[in-house]
Amino acid sequence: MTDEILEAWRINNRVNLLLVERISDEGMRCTLSRRGGRNVVRQFAHIHNNRIWHLERRANALAKGGSPLRDARRARSLDALGGATGLSATHRGADPAGK
Repeated sequence: MTDEILEAWRINNRVNLLLVERISDEGMRCTLSRRGGRNVVRQFAHIHNNRIWHLERRANALAKGGSPLRDARRARSLDALGGATGLSATHRGADPAGK
């Protein structure tokens, strides 16, 4: 079952990275919310923060080196979030699992 979970995570991560590479900076700032909801950048930051949260609680050894994005509410681009995420421009295409 562990292999299936890892494979599902890898597929999901590849799709997320593909989206990050293909969505323009303008697209990253878009939102459908009329009440100030998350734009696309903040959605990716939310995914990252949830991954870190779950790892810290379920597999803390795997969470080492990762940190939540604290200023994600103000982020207008992935690069503004800095190198803390595997989604930033400098890390696009990298597989955190090393595969």
